[in-house]
Amino acid sequence: MSVRRSTALMLAGLATFFVVVLWSSAIIAGAQDIGVYASIGEEMRQIVIGAKSTVTQGYYPPLASMLFLLLQANPFHLPFATAWVLLLFLMVAATVYCLHLVGDGEGAVAFPFLLALAALLLGADVVLAREAVVVLLPLVLSARAWARKRYDWSMASFAVAASLAPAAFLLVPMAALLLPRTDRWRAVRAFLLSLGICLIIPWVLLGSQGMGKIVVSLLHVPPVLSSFGPTDVGGSWLTGVRVASIVILVIIGAMSVFPVASLSRRVRVPPRICVLGMICIAGLLLRLSLAPLPGNGGDMQIEKGWAHSAVGLGIVPSYGRQLDGVMLPNYPPLSMEIFAFTGHAYRLLVSPTYRMDLPAYHVFIKLPGIIADILTSILLYILLRRTRGASTALIGAFIYTVHPAVLYDSAVWGQTDAVYTLFVVGCLVAITSERILLAGALLAAALLTKTQGIFLLPLVAVLLLFHPRWVTRFFAAATVTASVIVSPFWLAGAGGIVLRVYRDSVGYYTAVTMNAYNLWWAFFPGSAGHSDLDRLADILPYRWIGYCLFAISAIVVLLLLQPSVWRKVTDPKRSFLLFPIAALLAYAFFLFLTEMHERYLFPAMALGLPLLFTGIVGAALYTLVSIGYLLNLLGTVSFEAWDRALFAALPSLARIVAVVHIIVFVLCVLEVGRLSGRFSLESALSCLRWLSRRLVPAPLSSRPKNVRADAPAAAKRPRRDRYVRTNAV
Repeated sequence: MSVRRSTALMLAGLATFFVVVLWSSAIIAGAQDIGVYASIGEEMRQIVIGAKSTVTQGYYPPLASMLFLLLQANPFHLPFATAWVLLLFLMVAATVYCLHLVGDGEGAVAFPFLLALAALLLGADVVLAREAVVVLLPLVLSARAWARKRYDWSMASFAVAASLAPAAFLLVPMAALLLPRTDRWRAVRAFLLSLGICLIIPWVLLGSQGMGKIVVSLLHVPPVLSSFGPTDVGGSWLTGVRVASIVILVIIGAMSVFPVASLSRRVRVPPRICVLGMICIAGLLLRLSLAPLPGNGGDMQIEKGWAHSAVGLGIVPSYGRQLDGVMLPNYPPLSMEIFAFTGHAYRLLVSPTYRMDLPAYHVFIKLPGIIADILTSILLYILLRRTRGASTALIGAFIYTVHPAVLYDSAVWGQTDAVYTLFVVGCLVAITSERILLAGALLAAALLTKTQGIFLLPLVAVLLLFHPRWVTRFFAAATVTASVIVSPFWLAGAGGIVLRVYRDSVGYYTAVTMNAYNLWWAFFPGSAGHSDLDRLADILPYRWIGYCLFAISAIVVLLLLQPSVWRKVTDPKRSFLLFPIAALLAYAFFLFLTEMHERYLFPAMALGLPLLFTGIVGAALYTLVSIGYLLNLLGTVSFEAWDRALFAALPSLARIVAVVHIIVFVLCVLEVGRLSGRFSLESALSCLRWLSRRLVPAPLSSRPKNVRADAPAAAKRPRRDRYVRTNAV
């Protein structure tokens, strides 16, 4: 069967399916006195009502909603039987065609479809695998038509697939780059025509749900991916994973490999950029598949309430009153502006009435952190490519994209630590590129997103001391950026709100630790009944002890770099060390200060990534820090039954993690000092031996004895004059 005939048959089947079956059934639905047809019409009416509800709640795009609901209807009624025959015929034809491709040695194109079909036949999840087969059919035909250089038919089939699973729209820019210039207009025209048919028909049949539904369908997770993972935090992840869900993840990767493999040959784009694009797309899809998970219900409800109040009341009034009764915001202005932008986008694209119970709202609230993760991986690629090469940069970007702790914080939990981490990493990348204006703007954005960005100030201060010509530009950019962000508050006469947020950030929580497995958890597990205002031996409060420890550790960390490194931070070989130094500052901020949450170690995951490529020791230390941080997150918000069982079996695990954190921090300081050439491990051990000899008195038997008077002259200590006088002739 030719590609043209297969595509034509598929489009004709879909047209018949929607126009003839649905319209005829809708017409028959009005005739209540025709016996069996009345029940058919009633069933069709229920399907249309269900499809409307599904589209409104944001589960599926319109075409997929109607198709999947129809597949659940009674197949023994004549109109539904007709649709079933068409679909089964298309599936059989596609199966035969794919087997023919396998016989011709082109099984890579047909592999995804056959894999989903095998999952269906094996009974993995009949409904889900059946949906996957329906979605994959146009994708297979599109890939095969592309291989035959029939770009118009390929893009038409691709439009059908995209209307069923909107995540396929992520491949549209890549396909546009691959299209030959002579065939580009014809292919784009076929794509738009096919897409228009697939969007208009269900829109007309389901009634006007607003053009925003069509726009927001581009952001929807594919139906198969939305079921990936548990339905609640208490459920088992293994029961939530379905075979067809894993299949669809493999399929998306397999279908994207084909056009990317031809990208370097057809378009003058470096292959490393293609691979980086694939990594980012895979990371985005992975995060969108995890975004429907509930995460931390309390934090998510607070963030949803903040976004709702910022939209309904305004950003400035939301600091004094909340529509949903949640706690008042304690985040700086830029965070609330991001929540307000997310809320306005949700109201415009999904729910004009701002329904907060829709699953799409849950995903929208997590989008800022998800997007920030992808952009941070791109910045890490830029850094590592300049200092370690393209291959290492791609590996580093991939590791950060699939980092379990990073995924858990942004995609599962729904926190926004990734946003200010993006600004922090961008600030350092801009400094090492000598883009001082951009660096100042990004540092101001980081501090106005979350107060925790203050840990970077000591490093920036030392940099400006060694580069005084940067000071004016840096502070000018930071001042302008801060003025623009804070301007709504000053114009409303509420500038004191901004100052109050920063003033109250210290002492907002009075516990020595807020679930952070750090130094204070090692001494006060759980911190129950221990305030950071309590005094050690009635002398100094724990809060001030934390300040002193952080100040000392920051000085030690900053002294690890030699002056030559500070003066030449734009040199790729030297600028590489700035990121481990910044990671150690974030680590010390987390370990020694009081009132720390478990999430405050997040920036170290991005800033410490270069340590992976310094040797075995650096890689081992970064891995230990990552494992400790992930255990801290799981110990606070459980994800699955296994982590709850782990902490139940080892009640002291949290304290062990806290002690290991302290040891690993010391080892990281020694390792970064070795990398910078300041000292080595051998010199550190020799210093310890020297201190032990000075502090611990030696035994009497080892002390030198007095020399006797009749001892040989050679045994006596020779007398040296302090000054030797010579007479000039």
